[in-house]
Amino acid sequence: MSALAVIYLLLAELSDLVAAIVLSTTEWEGIGALLTLRHLLVFALFAVGFLRADLPAMLRWSCGAYLGVIGLYVLAGLGGEAGIGLVVRSAAKLALPAILVVAGFAALRTAVALRRYRVVLVCFGLASMVFGLWERQNTGFWTDFVEYGEYLSTTKEVLSGFRPDVFLPFNFYGYDQFEGLGLARRAAGLVASPLAQGTLLAFCALIGFAGLRTRSPWIAGLVLCLLGYGVYASGTRGALLMLVIALPLFIVLTQANLGRLGRDGVLLALGFAASFQALAAIYGYTVEMEDGSTIGHLWALQDNFINAGGVLLIGDGLGAAGTLAASADLDVTGGLEGAVFSALYQIGGPGALAFLWVYGAVIVLLFRRRQPGPEGEIAAAMVAFAVGASTSLVISDSLMSLSGMAPFWLAAGGVIASVAEPARRRADPVEAQGEAGERVA
Repeated sequence: MSALAVIYLLLAELSDLVAAIVLSTTEWEGIGALLTLRHLLVFALFAVGFLRADLPAMLRWSCGAYLGVIGLYVLAGLGGEAGIGLVVRSAAKLALPAILVVAGFAALRTAVALRRYRVVLVCFGLASMVFGLWERQNTGFWTDFVEYGEYLSTTKEVLSGFRPDVFLPFNFYGYDQFEGLGLARRAAGLVASPLAQGTLLAFCALIGFAGLRTRSPWIAGLVLCLLGYGVYASGTRGALLMLVIALPLFIVLTQANLGRLGRDGVLLALGFAASFQALAAIYGYTVEMEDGSTIGHLWALQDNFINAGGVLLIGDGLGAAGTLAASADLDVTGGLEGAVFSALYQIGGPGALAFLWVYGAVIVLLFRRRQPGPEGEIAAAMVAFAVGASTSLVISDSLMSLSGMAPFWLAAGGVIASVAEPARRRADPVEAQGEAGERVA
């Protein structure tokens, strides 16, 4: 079933761009079937994975509890003011991590299947990076040919957050200390979203580096640098932070000898030297609060903590918070930042804790699969990226982004399914008797 995982990956990443192009050139509304196919495929894979007897109990119970809480809030919200469409979409967004990791467990059952998935993913990441560099310099592709703002407002019901002069989302533009606030285009890539592009390329960079490091270390370093530059071109500081945290942690987790440590140190030093000026500029205007995005993140974080007391037990309901409600130009509770806060304000403290249970279970299961060899190194890379991505628990909802994090969640399920935990060494009976005799003597 590895082919199904690859098909779903491409559907998840390309559906917005393909649908927008088809609608702008042919006005064929039947393209919506593409989205329906994507949903049916992932739910089928989830059902197969959840019914498998070898699904780890930790994952079964955590995902079951989390999805159960979401289901209760769906039933409670069916007759509410939010509307059934927003309720269902909000529930699907919250449920995404649990559904995808179990779907990956069903589809990527062998090391060969996981390796094919990784190759497709890294190649797609490189293609999206190259396309992003091109469309970043050719904004007319989005405004004139694709008419992307029209697609978002009419098909995806995004009613706010557009820059009026070009009718593109504000996040297509970022801060540049040389060009001025709001003038620098951010690369959206094949996923048609700068935020998702950054997260996707950060994961591709780490998983590509991990897969090539042993056999072709310099090619691994080249892939890392290319995709790392793609992350920078997307203007997504959260994704840069993920990669900056995950890469050194991965190297620490996989050190087997001093020779490898020296080689990895050289690669890291070269990469740091090449990106120092860009990283220093980003650090400077972030710390100095020169851009509106940093200020907005800080205010949102404050609002989330200040107003959390009222939803510690019972949330305000699906669609009452989160980016979907904000995009629909509705009044929302909370500060709109952070995956854990998105869960907290919609499905309450128990639901937020269940989400953290799922996230923690995935990290623990991946950590247990670290071992010498290529598969064990991929498991270590997954652990490192999960730790790096945990920064978005409080500063963004990228953990629940389909095009940004679907590749990670699917791969996490695949690693859990295809990489066996190292067998614990059992004491030899003869050796144990000898040790016991020595203690008696």
